Amino acid sequence: MKISILIYVKELPLRLVDFGAIHRNELSGALIGFTCFRRFQQAGIPDGVINVITSYGPTAGSAISTHMYVDAVSSTGSTEVGKLVMGAAAASNLKTVSLELGGKSPLVIFNDVDINMAVQTAWQATKISVQGEVCIAGSRIYVQEGIYDEFLKKVDKEQFDKVIRYIESGKREGATLLTGGKAIGEKGYYIEPTIFTDVKNIVIYFLE
Repeated sequence: MKISILIYVKELPLRLVDFGAIHRNELSGALIGFTCFRRFQQAGIPDGVINVITSYGPTAGSAISTHMYVDAVSSTGSTEVGKLVMGAAAASNLKTVSLELGGKSPLVIFNDVDINMAVQTAWQATKISVQGEVCIAGSRIYVQEGIYDEFLKKVDKEQFDKVIRYIESGKREGATLLTGGKAIGEKGYYIEPTIFTDVKNIVIYFLE
């Protein structure tokens, strides 16, 4: 998941202290980088102060990390790549390194919470809307003992009921249920992997 906010978070503070920046964008997210760069131009930042390039890590990333005229590197990515960046920085000019690598983001829920808000926040934190493909997605949820049972019941049952409603909606709309669509077992809130075909309209179950 390419989060466009990263380019603003990392590059704009450098501009405040009169440093230039090179932003390496993944090829799969090139349009995001160029769009942000155009915003910088529109804001009046001079050419050459903030630069965007698109290339693979072993090519452009390595060149930036090892270059003797680059004073600092900030990298968001995997732990393996972070080790390479740190090693390259040390082997070149001992440049400053800032790394955000494979973090695990906990969500802590206490007894005095609004239970409905907690359920909604937990859903948002896990970034289910983008299949969890976000580096800041919540990967652990700690629930205080006093609200534990109520939280589990609500978060699981509500989501279970919602998915079942979507499946039933698909059937009513005339889509073909190719496989799945039923609860698994009598305990818990598990649903079979479900596939619809012949979706006629852009309806709620299709969007969700």
